[in-house]
Amino acid sequence: MIDVYSELRKQSLNYESLSHVKTEFLVDDFIVSEAITMIYGKESQGKSWFLLSLVKKLEPMENIKNIVFVDLDNPKTQLKKRNLDVHFGNSNKILYLNKGDMTMDSEELLELFRQGARQPGQYYKGTVLIIDSTRDIVDNTYNDVQVKRFMQIMKDVRDAGGTVILIHHSTKNGKVIEGSSDFTKSADNVYELSQKARYDNVLHFALHVEYDRDPIKHCGFSVDTSTLVMGMIDPTLAHMNPHDEEIVKKIREELKKHPDGLNQGKLMTAIGYKSADRGGKAILERFTGKLWHTISGANRQKIFKIGL
Repeated sequence: MIDVYSELRKQSLNYESLSHVKTEFLVDDFIVSEAITMIYGKESQGKSWFLLSLVKKLEPMENIKNIVFVDLDNPKTQLKKRNLDVHFGNSNKILYLNKGDMTMDSEELLELFRQGARQPGQYYKGTVLIIDSTRDIVDNTYNDVQVKRFMQIMKDVRDAGGTVILIHHSTKNGKVIEGSSDFTKSADNVYELSQKARYDNVLHFALHVEYDRDPIKHCGFSVDTSTLVMGMIDPTLAHMNPHDEEIVKKIREELKKHPDGLNQGKLMTAIGYKSADRGGKAILERFTGKLWHTISGANRQKIFKIGL
């Protein structure tokens, strides 16, 4: 006869293992190692550009052995436009899975990930698994059974030492996450992503914490789409409101027209403000040194110029 409690003791928590557990960040305040991070947002927010630049940032890290990027959506024409062969073609760490070259379907791929998680030890230690996006690998994102199975496999990968990053979508109005609530219930950390601005080839993103189990923070990043270089940006820039965004856009457009710069009065007039308008002046000052800079002009006037 089976001794139930003897078997349960074999399965019970090893408290000594907790002494070695600590929260480690792959990207400070943002991506936690060995956790499931879900990033969601509306259509056409540049989520794929953001992910590609994140891969570029993670790839040189010594503690990362493999980056598996699952893209079951984009055609090869888009991958070529994004110069993936140039950016990732010589990396032994990056495994970019695209439906154009795959013989597996999504179910077979998930089963492969599940089998890896069942291997002895932490099979996925040092692996970052990125899925862009969930709706391209889960047939029906509103089906609780399908979503639970998918997220269980993601948790299995995490528990086997992997770091999981999932791209998800919001509903058309952008207010809530699309599909089953089991996506967010099973994720460790959830961010809402929005593209705040585009300056030539540089995109600015704001990531707002929607749910957390780890000490993550609201954050902002810049992404150069020509080089995939990611940088952190001041939270003031990342989370500026739509009114400020519109004024900033007008200021930059005017400064581009005048490479030698404009004094405060002329710049304010050019964007439709009175020269002494307090609100306009406050925005000029707030973003000086971030989106434009000043030099001394005649009679010690401040001359505003584009760039830093």
